[in-house]
Amino acid sequence: MKETENDKNLELIAKRLGGELNADEAKEMEQLLNNQDFKKEFENTEKIWEMSESDESDNFSADTGWESLKSRINIKQDHKYTKKLWLSLSRVAAILLLIISVAFGVQYFVNKVAVVKVTAHQNQSDRPVILPDGTKVYLNAGASLAYPKTFAKNKRIVELSGEAYFEVTHNKNYPFEIKTKYAKIKVLGTSFNVLAVPKTDSIQVAVTSGIVELTALLGNRKIQIAKGNAGVYYYSRDTLKYSDFDVNSNAWVTKKLIFTNSSLEYVTQTLEHIYGKKLTLETENIKNCRLTADFKDSNLEKILEAVKESLGLKIKKNKHGYLITGPGC
Repeated sequence: MKETENDKNLELIAKRLGGELNADEAKEMEQLLNNQDFKKEFENTEKIWEMSESDESDNFSADTGWESLKSRINIKQDHKYTKKLWLSLSRVAAILLLIISVAFGVQYFVNKVAVVKVTAHQNQSDRPVILPDGTKVYLNAGASLAYPKTFAKNKRIVELSGEAYFEVTHNKNYPFEIKTKYAKIKVLGTSFNVLAVPKTDSIQVAVTSGIVELTALLGNRKIQIAKGNAGVYYYSRDTLKYSDFDVNSNAWVTKKLIFTNSSLEYVTQTLEHIYGKKLTLETENIKNCRLTADFKDSNLEKILEAVKESLGLKIKKNKHGYLITGPGC
């Protein structure tokens, strides 16, 4: 069968791709490339070739290259099919390039654009992070929160390290999920405190409204925690259970402290957590001294003064914090 002009052009392309053009053919190829339609088709063919398996091109020859090229782009020798398939080549290339462009675009969006990370260098109870759905997140010192700039259509997921208080915007169709290193918390709309501080062996959740689901990632075990209750997962022991609700669990946010016949040991531990100052009890016999008092928007010094007067203690400030001494109760 007589070679058509299109077949001859394709053979030149095959030789060009394999570096097999002689001087006359190279000259002819350069002349053809002055034609913008041919140049465009050549560039599309070259891109398709480059996206093909590369191991064949290492030992590419003019004859095998031509046959391989025809095989890859499905060229038939019958003249009535050649032009149609040749014109389809650019469409195939365009589709492939579009798919690749979209894939790279999605990958870029997911990896480079979507995630926002916030780290609190000090207590941010007065400056909540507002999430895309309106949820408010208060971060304690050292806590970090990662969240997408825009939530997905069917889920709301954030990642937390440290302590945070959440006021989740209610949406029954799209659950809100908090991921930590060893557990996750799932809600529809509620308020609760999460304590997931690194270098500790537990994740604690205290619920002030609504219902929260706490799930241990190991074994996918879960518990549901209702308002006024708490749950804890000890990941070093792989233990998931309910725990006593601490009325002061979110006091670092509300600035309201409630002590009802509370031991001085509990009082000082609570104050240490909220104000970040070391409070040392000099002797064991004052640990069980009992305090009943409420504080609202009080600084640490004012609270310690009230403790001193109520329990007849002495409090001295030192370079580490405060030393509390006394005869006992």
